[in-house]
Amino acid sequence: MKRIYSIILIFNTLITFSFAQPQGKLFLQTGFVNNNVLQYIQYPDEQFFFIDSTEIDGMIWADNKLIVSNNNIYSYEYPNFNKSIYINTNNALLLSKTDDYLGVSKAYPPYFEVYSFQNKNLIFSIDTNKISTPINDLLLSSDRAYLLLDNKIAIVSLNTKDTLAIISTDIHPFSFSSYNQYIVEKGDKIFIEVEIATGVPRFCLLSLDKNTLQLNLLFFKEGIDTPFQPILADNIVYMSTFPSHYDILADSFYYYSNPSYQYALEYDKSSNSVFVYSPINQTINYFCQNSFSNSLILPSVINYSLFVDESPVSIDNPELIKSDISIFPNPTNKYLNIKSLNQSSFNKISIIDIKGQKIDYNIQNNLGEYKIDIENFAEGVYIIEIVSDKKISRFKFLKK
Repeated sequence: MKRIYSIILIFNTLITFSFAQPQGKLFLQTGFVNNNVLQYIQYPDEQFFFIDSTEIDGMIWADNKLIVSNNNIYSYEYPNFNKSIYINTNNALLLSKTDDYLGVSKAYPPYFEVYSFQNKNLIFSIDTNKISTPINDLLLSSDRAYLLLDNKIAIVSLNTKDTLAIISTDIHPFSFSSYNQYIVEKGDKIFIEVEIATGVPRFCLLSLDKNTLQLNLLFFKEGIDTPFQPILADNIVYMSTFPSHYDILADSFYYYSNPSYQYALEYDKSSNSVFVYSPINQTINYFCQNSFSNSLILPSVINYSLFVDESPVSIDNPELIKSDISIFPNPTNKYLNIKSLNQSSFNKISIIDIKGQKIDYNIQNNLGEYKIDIENFAEGVYIIEIVSDKKISRFKFLKK
């Protein structure tokens, strides 16, 4: 089963902006059984670099390392990408990380283990009385692990080392059996893609509220192939042939007929680019500012991918990356909403363009949730600076 993982690496550097195209590394594992290659494409140069000949089952980027699973867990250290065993284990498949926890799914019992990312010791595993089948996908977020099984999702506490809940996902309208395939996260929501096991492609999208654990059916569709993991591009979920997508804010699924059999593969938030893959032509390009880049010819089919963003950002203190302030939607074309997640008040809000000039704006305040009118702003990237309780937070947003 092909699985695609996406992660964003944020560099703390001087204020420099270049958002017209992606800047970073697109890691790819390509090939068939006896011809597997781990490599990356460096953007914006669009040059291929070979790393290793290997099969993998999971891939993440953390602490300047490319970490992959293939029975054992290996690391490739930046910048030379020299390979070493990171955790000596066996049967390792999928990987996910949060804080100092590294979650690993296994091909054989126990099907789920949690390691310390720093000292690499096994913290705990879940026995077969609670997780008795292989895991289709997994996600570690804050102090929880979300394990996607065939027709349910198991939620495990990383603190108590026990299952908090097991929720059935069999709420689709079809009479056929189904299996959960992919899980992605957006804010306080978990999105689950469910495929229906029939001769005709059928699938549906579910959402799980992380706070209430309420599961909802968002939509279902017949006749659409979904071979890759959904990609979250801010408030858009690409989960079928590009540019078909689900709009979270509009709560609507947009389906484009006569598909070109291209699939959204990864997303770069800094440039607002969606990497698009064509398995038929074995090419990859990216969609940015309503147009496609030139296509790159790949040596073989893609099995796994991961994009690492290396574009400079304007953040003076890396601790501000983990913020208690929410800004949405982003990108936006009319209004930008600002909300404090801990009910604190804002002393000052400034908007700065890419030249460093402060921009005048109109703002509304409704019970602590602010709405800024940016309809007359020029298209491009801006910095919003928020001063609250002797703390300064800075965010990028895109006016489109």
